[in-house]
Amino acid sequence: MKSNFTSWGVFFSLVVFVFLGGVFAPRLLAATLYVSTSGSGTTCSSVSPCALSRISTAAVPGDTWIVKNGTYSGTPALTLNCSSGSSNGTSSNPITVQAENERQAFLSGNGNGPTMSVVNCSWWKYIGLRIEGADNAGQTGSGSVVFIGNSSNLVFQRGIYQKPNRYANTHLFEVWNGGSNVSWIENELYNFHRHAISIATGGGNYLIARNYCNSRQYADIGGGYPSDGVGGDACLALYPAHDSLTINNITENNREFMEINASGSANDNKFLGNISLNDIFGGFTDPRGNDDAHMVHRTRFVNHAVITPSGYGIYSRSTNDTRCDQCTFLNPTLGAIAADNWNESAGGGSSTWSVGATNTLVVGGKYGFYVDQQLGGGSINKVNTFGTGIPFSSTGGSTTTFSNATTTNPNLGACKIFIPAGSPMKGAGISGADIGANVLYQYDSTGTLTTTPLWNSSTGAFLSQGAIVAGVNNVPGSSLFDVQNRLNVNQNGCPLPSGYGGTSTTLASPSNLIVLQ
Repeated sequence: MKSNFTSWGVFFSLVVFVFLGGVFAPRLLAATLYVSTSGSGTTCSSVSPCALSRISTAAVPGDTWIVKNGTYSGTPALTLNCSSGSSNGTSSNPITVQAENERQAFLSGNGNGPTMSVVNCSWWKYIGLRIEGADNAGQTGSGSVVFIGNSSNLVFQRGIYQKPNRYANTHLFEVWNGGSNVSWIENELYNFHRHAISIATGGGNYLIARNYCNSRQYADIGGGYPSDGVGGDACLALYPAHDSLTINNITENNREFMEINASGSANDNKFLGNISLNDIFGGFTDPRGNDDAHMVHRTRFVNHAVITPSGYGIYSRSTNDTRCDQCTFLNPTLGAIAADNWNESAGGGSSTWSVGATNTLVVGGKYGFYVDQQLGGGSINKVNTFGTGIPFSSTGGSTTTFSNATTTNPNLGACKIFIPAGSPMKGAGISGADIGANVLYQYDSTGTLTTTPLWNSSTGAFLSQGAIVAGVNNVPGSSLFDVQNRLNVNQNGCPLPSGYGGTSTTLASPSNLIVLQ
């Protein structure tokens, strides 16, 4: 009897241990869990959700955390530190934080620091959130909407982000202290006085795909940190970054679509199939030192459409091998591409300053291409400049070549982002390519052009736009939902190409098919 009692006692103790372990030990299996503005439970079920803060300590690899509708206040509203309490996901089991209804989960900060902070973390996804900061005169050291420190393999997708603290040098996304492989996909970025996405890490392999940036010229605030202009500096600022891919984005009403400042490795960044509308510059590159390590190298623009910039389409300063191939510049105030030596911080070292372009169209402007200050080794070939004051200006001993240039009326009609049928630019370029940009189809995450349309074949609307939030992203004339009106996509006398957006059909082979060899 004694031995039987002992055996049952051991069994009972094990049952109690396992039960308590199940309650108090960290979860081992991934799950779908819920948070709400009034959540206070620990089961995190749909009927008994947790508080938002629970994510920072309870999430495990493979989890999906559903954020219910409502306003989540606090600064930060969500803090993740994967070296202190939070967990990393894995490549095969990332951790996902997703709005239950797209953009109806609203994280609202007060500007006393970032609204969301992600530090020392990897393999997290944030989908469909709306996150906003606020002005706060008492906080001049921080206040970006999302702060990312020493983190990698993060995805921010289909969210709305706006209003950093203008009393500080803040941004919608502020990336610091290393890290790489962060992706921004199909977001809408509004109301920023400095940069929408500021990457100051020296890291690389960032992906910026199908986002819409409109600063709405968010004005500087008295006593605050000044912007470089009237508010809304750059959609994307690389301070620096390397091997990054920026594809199919639309930027509007900013100082610059993008800028690269080479305070370290700023090499091999690609910009494919982007549109800059009413920005001052459609691109800006410059060094931050007098040696080769502080110089921008091998920047590539392809299918880049810059429409009515009030400065230059691309301004390349003391940079090596900047190219714009199959690009369109419509009515730039100053010119399509300007390249010079920035004497304040001239770059140099073993590299030669150079700029180039092929199959590129310029309509209007004081200059087509302006090259100055001993830039050499570049070539501008097979371009068309129509209605341009000076097609090519080379001063200061530059050896950049200018060849196979024409000044033909491109007959674009109302079209701005693609070369229409019947234009003399159609097939007139090198290897039978068009002269000018065609921003009609998506590039994939490898930088390969696909046959996936960017635009609705009936309405012309941008296919990657997300849910509408009244009063936020449905403001006429400064939002994504109606940008097709300003770009004349399938309207205003510019129909999409015949057959655009059609689906392909794969036919099964007949069972009696015989292939003769």
